[in-house]
Amino acid sequence: MADVRYLHRFHVLRQRWQMYTLLSRVLAGLTMAVVFTTLVYMMHGAWWWAIPNTILCLAALLLPAYSWKVTEADVIRYFNITYPEMEESSGLLLKPYEQLTFLEQLQAQKITQALDAIPTPQPLKKHLHICLLAFILVMTVSAGIGWWVHMETKRAVKESGTPQKTAAVKENILPEISGVTISIQPPVYTRKAKRQQQQFNLEAEEGAQLLWEIRTNKPVAALQLVLNDTAWITLQATDKTHTQWTGRAAAMRAGFYQVQLDGKLSDLYKIAVIKDQTPVINILTPKAYTIIDYGMPTRIALKVSVADDYGISNAHIQATVASGSGEAVKFKEQPINFGESFSSAGTQYTLEKTIDLAALGMQPGSELYFYIQAQDNHRQVARSGMYMVVLPDTAQLMNIEGMANSMNLKPEYFRSQRQIIIETEQLIRDKDTLAEKTFQRRSNDLGIDQRLLRLRYGKFLGEETENNIGDDRLEEEHDHDHAAANDAKDFNNAEKIIDQFSHKHDIAEDATFFDPATKSQLKATLTEMWNAERELRTYQPQAALPYEYKALRLLKDLQQKSRAYVAKTSVRTPPLKPEKRLTGELDKIILPLRQQQTAPAVTDKMAYALAILETLKSGSHLPDAVSLQVLQQAARQLATETATAPARYLPALQAMRQILAALEQQQNASPAAVAIAEQALYNLLPLPARLPQAGNATANISLSQQYFMNLQKK
Repeated sequence: MADVRYLHRFHVLRQRWQMYTLLSRVLAGLTMAVVFTTLVYMMHGAWWWAIPNTILCLAALLLPAYSWKVTEADVIRYFNITYPEMEESSGLLLKPYEQLTFLEQLQAQKITQALDAIPTPQPLKKHLHICLLAFILVMTVSAGIGWWVHMETKRAVKESGTPQKTAAVKENILPEISGVTISIQPPVYTRKAKRQQQQFNLEAEEGAQLLWEIRTNKPVAALQLVLNDTAWITLQATDKTHTQWTGRAAAMRAGFYQVQLDGKLSDLYKIAVIKDQTPVINILTPKAYTIIDYGMPTRIALKVSVADDYGISNAHIQATVASGSGEAVKFKEQPINFGESFSSAGTQYTLEKTIDLAALGMQPGSELYFYIQAQDNHRQVARSGMYMVVLPDTAQLMNIEGMANSMNLKPEYFRSQRQIIIETEQLIRDKDTLAEKTFQRRSNDLGIDQRLLRLRYGKFLGEETENNIGDDRLEEEHDHDHAAANDAKDFNNAEKIIDQFSHKHDIAEDATFFDPATKSQLKATLTEMWNAERELRTYQPQAALPYEYKALRLLKDLQQKSRAYVAKTSVRTPPLKPEKRLTGELDKIILPLRQQQTAPAVTDKMAYALAILETLKSGSHLPDAVSLQVLQQAARQLATETATAPARYLPALQAMRQILAALEQQQNASPAAVAIAEQALYNLLPLPARLPQAGNATANISLSQQYFMNLQKK
């Protein structure tokens, strides 16, 4: 039997090795789970993903038992590789001594002495330390990232909830007021919490309820809030000492207000109202105008993005199917739901819907008109633009009625494409009754006919050969020589020099009288003909039929564009008076009058007020009573504008009132206040009307611009 000491030593080493491997894999799995959880938290802000991430990572590393289990053969291999003095004979110590041969017994005695001198190894201990350090490092970094994301989210929520606290603007309040607390209760549909502030300047959602709590340092007889110089809110005293006052109002529109304390007015304070925006709808697919050609799937993949500032409550598709022609057109309107459950907290959705046109009752020749309608939590409705999906009528494409009654530049080409379609459909019907070689020959013949038709249309684009059909690029090599014979008489001939370095054949983009839209459609037609020819040459007429129909439809559109229609209108000329002909009397001919609306009187007063403010900058003299009245009218006009845009005109209104207060006390106005008020009044003036005037032509005009100007003159 083998020596028990060495068996126990190998057993202990195997258990320790297996334990180290298992711990290393557990630490590696936890490290991976922490990394994945941190990434998910940064994107979605959720920690609960830590549990499934940990389970998945540990399962991926621990389920394969062969990857972490250690056997006795692994221990023997480790000793043989690590320690050369074992002479790759460690396995002899595990065999019974009686079963060993004489040479093996001698070798076992030799390596026994070497094994006694070897300390007990600790494999993978360094690897375990590395995994432990990596886990500690990842945990530290993840904790820091989590704390940073939490603080940023908290700061963003705090800023969104109380945006007024971020403004570091010192307010001037009355000395009798010791403090103020304004409570703002947003509407329910905004899902925002109630907030408070200690400043008079406020910003609130539209429809929010405002509660002022003003504290005074002495008893006050009356306290009011003056809104936009037109409305008053009387505050009520909540204590017997008349030092605590409260008042309520609703933030319905932007403006400004003042605190009136026993007849004494404070500075102007801003009321900014955050409007509730309507939903924003963005249709990603399909295009605004979609044509489903013959053979294509009659399904439309609709993808829509809907967003709102406070939340989406509903969204649906409003579809209208138009079928028939002429006076027998019928319309069928029906809503289509997305199948999405909208929650009041969702502010952005990406909606997808596959519309089955056959289920809507659409047939060839029908048209589908649809738009997306969305509603937010405030019951505000928004709709997208109208989109259109058309199913072309192949029977109408094959109809030749009306072609003889209208101008048609290329009638034989249209009939040729139509004939190819007819023969292709006939070939598909006769496929089962034809021999394989006959079927392939007829399909190849149709491909040749399609090629000839394609080459005919290629001539309209200036394509000389088949190499660049449907392509904007030109041939880089040519089959003929443009060089001319050298002649001493042509030494100074410029045309001959140009001929050597130019190609005088037609260029595909220049050798045509078509507009760019027609050329683009004609190129698309050639592409469809090429696809049809490819399928016909490979004996697949069924696959070529959709391309043939699309080419025919494009040709029909080109045919309609080539028609010229002249409206029949009757012209009635005024009767001539023979007695006045050739008399030469020009007294009834007068110069044309230019009508121009006069500016209102308010504009003149604003300009007069600007002139008065300009004189106040020097401080040489004070204005008279008339000028003071003009400045008061300008202040009232400025107050009206401030009620609609307080953030823009509130400092100017405050400066104008400081100027009026100083002038009423026979004092010079502050130059800074005059500059602020002057700038605001200048912005209120309308832009002067532009009068016709001759253009100033520069002397260094380019040659191409001169050529274009001469063409316009002609």
